[in-house]
Amino acid sequence: LLARVLAGKSLDPLIFLASSLFILGAGMASLRLHSLIVSLIYRVGKKNWSPAVYTSFLQLIRTRNKSAFIMVFLVLTVSFGLFNTTVARTILANAEKNIDYMQGADIVVTEYWKNNVAYLQIDPNAKVTFTEPDFGKYGQIKGMKSLAKVFRSSTASVQSGSKALSCDFMGIDTKTFGETTDLDAKYLKYDFRDYLNVLSRNSNAVLLSSNFRDKQGLKVGDTITYSLSGGYFSGTLTAKVYGFFDYWPSYNPEKITILADESVQTSDNYMIVAHLSTIQEAVGIFPYEIWIDMDGDTDGFYDFANEEGLKITKLGDASQMKEDITVEPLFQGTNGILTMSFITILLICAIGYVIYWMLSIRSRELLFGIFRAMGMTRGEIIKMLACEQAFTGLFGIAFGLITGWIASVLYVPIIQIAYSAADRALPLELITKGTDVARLIVIIFIMFAACMGVLIRQVYGMKISQALKLGED
Repeated sequence: LLARVLAGKSLDPLIFLASSLFILGAGMASLRLHSLIVSLIYRVGKKNWSPAVYTSFLQLIRTRNKSAFIMVFLVLTVSFGLFNTTVARTILANAEKNIDYMQGADIVVTEYWKNNVAYLQIDPNAKVTFTEPDFGKYGQIKGMKSLAKVFRSSTASVQSGSKALSCDFMGIDTKTFGETTDLDAKYLKYDFRDYLNVLSRNSNAVLLSSNFRDKQGLKVGDTITYSLSGGYFSGTLTAKVYGFFDYWPSYNPEKITILADESVQTSDNYMIVAHLSTIQEAVGIFPYEIWIDMDGDTDGFYDFANEEGLKITKLGDASQMKEDITVEPLFQGTNGILTMSFITILLICAIGYVIYWMLSIRSRELLFGIFRAMGMTRGEIIKMLACEQAFTGLFGIAFGLITGWIASVLYVPIIQIAYSAADRALPLELITKGTDVARLIVIIFIMFAACMGVLIRQVYGMKISQALKLGED
């Protein structure tokens, strides 16, 4: 499935079909549970029930085969509503979280550095020098909360036994980095800033990704030798391991590769975090990224860039990336399909529910006349119908919520692959907001209220005396 998505092919529709079949099967199974629960409640209190409630239980037990169809529809409506809501919110929320994580800050920018690279055409042995732009001017950005210099390289290597292990590298200033970026505590063993405090104790200290410990056998206190190399810089440094992390801003623990046979190969991605000042002393000062934490929107940065006439070689704007996601055809199409499918199911369920109860009341008109002749008031008849609807509707909603949640746990992680296969770094978090569930339940109850209004009107419009005369004839 992952290979199919990464190859640019569409998501297999059988995934959605499988979730639909699961919900349908669970709805059928809920009918069995419903019959058992209703029978149990009836037996527990049958000596204490009022005539209206007692009659409603008898009706539910005797006509359970007739009401099975509408019960399944109720379960399907609620289940699909919750499932579709969870799919849409989980996909979007996880995509936004991964953007924040991989981006690292609100704005990530690299300015053009003046250099003498062109002189290499005359003297290939000349030393390349870069002129660092004024970093202090970024403090003038309106709405800027903090700045950090971050040097990143994907061409670092660590000597592991007899082979060199390639890895990502990040050089930071621990104070400004901690002020500019953050990481949720649930992704780390300790608080994010505790790692930065540990790193700050020694200029030769490094933090390593946890796969160095798990796969290469390194431990805290070990000494490593790592090399940095780029187009115009190189250097070898020795450092002491001060800690390990599972996640770090902009770090993806896995590399995904599609092989020639279209199979997917995942491999560990290693990372080193060290002091920027130590790196600059060893290999020189080379272009770095500037991470900017903004207070609110990022318009202040663009105003500053235009005023200063910045020559930008790299720019990442987390807020713009999130906006781009919401207008992507893939996300819009998915949300549209999920919304329309839920509305369609809701309308079919509402119409079917009303028709079922109208026919049920019409077929029991003579029975209602007998109840009235026996002394049952019209209010008790309505109470009987309300009790039947409660044990049909409320049970359907409860079973639907349970089924929808189980389907979400089982199938949403699979569907999520299609929307974040390449850049997914953080573990999937299933997101269902209480407001979504409340909104769904309110919609269902509005449907119930409308149906109940129609039924009450029908009961009050019935000519029960004529039904009794017809029975006598």
